[in-house]
Amino acid sequence: MRPRVRLIVAGTLVAATAAVVLPAVIPPLHVAYRAPGLRVALEGAASLMAATAAYIAIGRFLRARSLGPLVLGVALTFLAAATFALAVLVALTPAWDQALVLVVTGNLVGGLGLAIAAFVPDRPVRRPGRAMGILVSAGIVLGIVIAVVFVTVAWDGAAAALREAEATGSNRAERSAGLLSFQMYTLAAFAAAAFGFARAALRTDDEFLGWLALATTLGAFSRVCLVLFPAAGTHYIHLADIFRVLFYLVLLIAAAREVNGYWKTLADTAVLEERRRIARDMHDGLAQELAYISRRAKRLAQRPTSEGAEQIAASAERALTESRRAIAALTRPLDEPLDEVLAQAVEEVAQRTGARLELDLEPGIDVEAPAREALVRIACEAVANAARHSRASVVRLELANGDRVRLRVVDDGVGFDAGDAPENGGGFGLESMRGRAAALGADFHLRSEVGAGTTVEVELA
Repeated sequence: MRPRVRLIVAGTLVAATAAVVLPAVIPPLHVAYRAPGLRVALEGAASLMAATAAYIAIGRFLRARSLGPLVLGVALTFLAAATFALAVLVALTPAWDQALVLVVTGNLVGGLGLAIAAFVPDRPVRRPGRAMGILVSAGIVLGIVIAVVFVTVAWDGAAAALREAEATGSNRAERSAGLLSFQMYTLAAFAAAAFGFARAALRTDDEFLGWLALATTLGAFSRVCLVLFPAAGTHYIHLADIFRVLFYLVLLIAAAREVNGYWKTLADTAVLEERRRIARDMHDGLAQELAYISRRAKRLAQRPTSEGAEQIAASAERALTESRRAIAALTRPLDEPLDEVLAQAVEEVAQRTGARLELDLEPGIDVEAPAREALVRIACEAVANAARHSRASVVRLELANGDRVRLRVVDDGVGFDAGDAPENGGGFGLESMRGRAAALGADFHLRSEVGAGTTVEVELA
């Protein structure tokens, strides 16, 4: 996960822990306050967020067609149903006893589903409709079993405690052993889901899984509140309700970033397809014609009466090399690591020029696409110059990332007097490298002495 996301997670966990601990150690602080109107608005917002998160999760499954998103989507669907039942419970207080069964059942089934989604292998699903039907049916059957068990072993005690809290206006209900057991099961499910999603996020560096880990952690905190401080009547806003709404809010953030990433991927795919089309056209047209011109010019240069044929051949060869670079750049993935791009590009130049390369490239350096392309072109130009003009036996390419990204090309060739290559001159190749570095806002350094080789260095902030 990115450092910013890690900071958000750490700050949220500290604040959540403080919110749970303070009411336990400072008795005057209450965990529930009477606010009937605000409670209705809160549950309505939670219902909408839960339904939206479930809808987007199912959409993610239909797009990916894999098992993990399917289990996640079904789990969120049950949690959305439980949240809707709680909203009905608040709006229709006389029906709270029936709705409470749905709330407990939906939360426990949804929590178990999240725990499974955090650990299930992300395998492809061949029949999405059938798989979704099986999982939903299994969830309904499990929900019926849980509802029957709850009504049998926990309903009487929970109902009596809640009725007494409603009648006395207390902001905290008496502890019910049966209801406490179900809250503990739900807490364990959410805690397991948080652990599973966090582990997967750290292993895969998937930001979406990181947001899911944060959301399920908040869900677990909401159950901690209910275990420590049993909820009162439906007209009270409980600390657990705040954590539950934050749980759905973080799910919405995760879904929004996932959708944004999906559209960005579509745009990048369209751009890459267009780049490949242009590359094919260049390869089949321009590159073929340049190759033909280069071959014919080299044959003419072998005739003693052919004036300028050698220059024509050299110019065609440079143009052919440039067209090959452009084709390679157009066909590369947009997010290919800089070290891999550099290695492939300079090795192609070395093969054509006969240079022997030594590579010392630090992996994992990430720069913007324009900077990456400019650095690749500078490196290729420096390697080509070392092979053609310096008659170097070895060319060393280095890439490092300290305070700044540094690219350096060092050769052991004949070198030249650097005073003959001032900042505004010294040949088109040097001018091109300086111009590309300046366009990036990078520092360009050229060091050379006759008989001591040449060093080209670019430092990018």
